[in-house]
Amino acid sequence: MWLKNPMLQIACEEVDFQGDAFFRELAALFRELAGVKQDAMADHDAAMQLPVLIAHYTGMNVKVAWTGDGPVVYPPAVNKNHVLLSRWGDYFRQHMLTNADADKLIAQSQTRPIGRVDRRNARVSGVFSDLQSVLIVPPQLFQKKLSAEEIAAIVLHELGHVFAWFELISHTLTTNQILAGLSKKLDQSASIKDREAVLAKVKSVAHLQDLDVEMLAKSADRKVIEIVVVSSIARELQSELGMPLFDMNGFEALADQFAVRLGAGRDLVTGLDKINRIDGHIAYRNRLAWLYAESLKVILLLAVPLTLGGTWSMLMASCTADSKGGETEAYGTLKTRYERIREQLVEGMKNPGLSKEVQTSHAEDIEAIDEVLATVSDRRQLFSYMADFLSLSRRQRISQEKLQRELESIASNDLFVKAAALRQTGI
Repeated sequence: MWLKNPMLQIACEEVDFQGDAFFRELAALFRELAGVKQDAMADHDAAMQLPVLIAHYTGMNVKVAWTGDGPVVYPPAVNKNHVLLSRWGDYFRQHMLTNADADKLIAQSQTRPIGRVDRRNARVSGVFSDLQSVLIVPPQLFQKKLSAEEIAAIVLHELGHVFAWFELISHTLTTNQILAGLSKKLDQSASIKDREAVLAKVKSVAHLQDLDVEMLAKSADRKVIEIVVVSSIARELQSELGMPLFDMNGFEALADQFAVRLGAGRDLVTGLDKINRIDGHIAYRNRLAWLYAESLKVILLLAVPLTLGGTWSMLMASCTADSKGGETEAYGTLKTRYERIREQLVEGMKNPGLSKEVQTSHAEDIEAIDEVLATVSDRRQLFSYMADFLSLSRRQRISQEKLQRELESIASNDLFVKAAALRQTGI
């Protein structure tokens, strides 16, 4: 079983629900750009305002390139030689490591002295605002008959990737600070009792529930202690499916969540629905069309030896086209992705302090998403089903994903929607 800790909260709640002001202003900019020629788009006033608007609402430094394929975002490329990490290291050594009491180093690990990722307000600051990301927005996106709101929602999804990336980096810097404090404190700890005291502090700050402080303190080898602590931190970062916290599926879900919690849930689904329909996504095929396409793939496969491999390229092209969008690797199935976006809106309706206007808006958004969901299936390629049958690890993964989806659905069931409807009628 890969479900590491059934007591963990299932819902992903990385940022609080915000107002939709940022989303609406984004949409207004894209509305201005709708009639602009592609080669003139980058120089338009609205295009030049986009990085300013992003910085104003999120604190993120994003360069926008109006070219290529996308939308897609490239987070900052940071390695150990990056000037900003050097700056953090200099600050760290100057203000922290010179402190005679290493307890402060551990205790202050959660203050992020030169940068902060504010989940409550979906903002970054300090060193994180200095790092530049690149957002690719292709001008041809405006030819897909998307509304300005739908384009804004898709862009918010991409910005959600950057925000999640900063969350990961901020945790890494915090972890390094904890480990530096631990290392320094161990140098000062001669007895088992002293080591136990500092390990208890680290366990509390790093939220290491399974760390056996008493047993680990018996080791006099500092390296052994540090390795065990690092391993414990890594285990705490495991997702409920037994993969890293920022595995591909979770990373995409967090980006969708970011867009939903900034007010773009409905338009994200309707925009993705339009794009996927245009691309002929497998999830929209009826049973007859699906059987025809999969039968053709089987015929191409059987014909490979008869044609001396001549049908292999046709088979691969057909399979690649039907896997477009990474429905199993990046998002789950398309239907699952839409359901998770819907569940985020239900999550928002749990707040009893919502105004009637916001409750009504959420309910209308959920109704619109339900209309889209009614036309989407969980269809996958026949070869994918065969791989599931033949692979034990894939069967285990699917079993755990089903369990996770059931728990997510329970956490965000329609009772909250119905309760909100009753509150609106005053019953």
